[in-house]
Amino acid sequence: MSDIMTSTGRQTAGNRLAVLTIVAGGMIVLASSMGIGRFVYTPILPVMANALDLSAAQTGLLASVNLVAYLAGAIAASSRFMRGSPHFWLIGGLVVLALSTIATGMVSNMPALIFMRVLAGASTAIALIFGMAIVTDRLARLGRVSLAGLQFGGVGFGMVVSAVLVAWLTASGFGWRSLWYAGGAAVVVGIVLTALLLPGGGEDRTASDNGEPLRGTGFITMVLSYGLFGFGYIITATFIVAIVHDSERLAFLQPYIWMAVGLAGMPSTYLWNFVSARIGFAKMYAVGCIVEAIGVALSVSTEIPVLIVLSAALLGGTMMALTGSGFSHVREIATGSARRLFAVMTVSFSIGQVSGPIIAGWLYDLQGSFFWGSMAAVAALILAAGLSLLSEAQARRASNIPA
Repeated sequence: MSDIMTSTGRQTAGNRLAVLTIVAGGMIVLASSMGIGRFVYTPILPVMANALDLSAAQTGLLASVNLVAYLAGAIAASSRFMRGSPHFWLIGGLVVLALSTIATGMVSNMPALIFMRVLAGASTAIALIFGMAIVTDRLARLGRVSLAGLQFGGVGFGMVVSAVLVAWLTASGFGWRSLWYAGGAAVVVGIVLTALLLPGGGEDRTASDNGEPLRGTGFITMVLSYGLFGFGYIITATFIVAIVHDSERLAFLQPYIWMAVGLAGMPSTYLWNFVSARIGFAKMYAVGCIVEAIGVALSVSTEIPVLIVLSAALLGGTMMALTGSGFSHVREIATGSARRLFAVMTVSFSIGQVSGPIIAGWLYDLQGSFFWGSMAAVAALILAAGLSLLSEAQARRASNIPA
């Protein structure tokens, strides 16, 4: 009996260690691909724009082509073209991301900058989708798929790393090119850690590449909600540093505002998971969208420093958690390949994201303000909240479950 108990205890401890390792690996993937590889553009943006004399429309275009490429990468990741080892595509995506990030600092004309942002966008999506599929499938085999959303805490960590790097290097007198080099070097470190924490495994191929069709009542409604959420957060996430930079009263916050977004994001997945366990996913998601809408509105409605920092905290404290929980929830309500599920969600998310910076940049050049673009984002977030509740109602009706 004691031998059985000892063996069981060892298995439990082993499972816990395996779960922690998988989640940590997922966090590193998200920190590298999203927090640094993608979002390092935000703190670098005003420095690079000043050095190259880029207009708001041009910087918005650079953000949007990155997101169009992200969309293309998501579509490619859902196709049968990308067969074979998910681990190969994960590491390959991160390698291309690191190289394109470094190369961005080597060019200065718009066509070349656009090309580098396209490479970065596509590789980010590929690394993200294959990484999440690996993490989610491995957690599912251990009976802990509900923890998959925790990996999005890595986005906040990556954002803090990128903010600290940019602030430190800028204060030390380094130019915008060095900021891109540092970002690429940080992604290289992430590649090494990913290879150690998420080593390749043949079992991932079957889990991620099966051809089962996607099904689930409420799934399409949730996909639409996710796209609106993508539009709702991206304008502030792209331009909040520029908003602070453009204000004489707020300019002193420029080195710190993106750090506030990242710091708020780091514990957010854990906190919103706790809320979700108490009130259910749909209500949690709806509340999160409303909280984020308040943050977006604050970012363009005041020049009081403490309220701008609060705006950044509300953005960071919701956008990563809602992104991660949305993926986890869809894995629970829909059947089919994890990779294809995440790709469909990412495509919807990307469509929302692509339009945001273009519209906001265009309106800024017309009016000299991000106000109306941000108000459109607020409306999108409110609608996303409503659709998440509708998705839950549809699923309950299909299952005859009382509210």
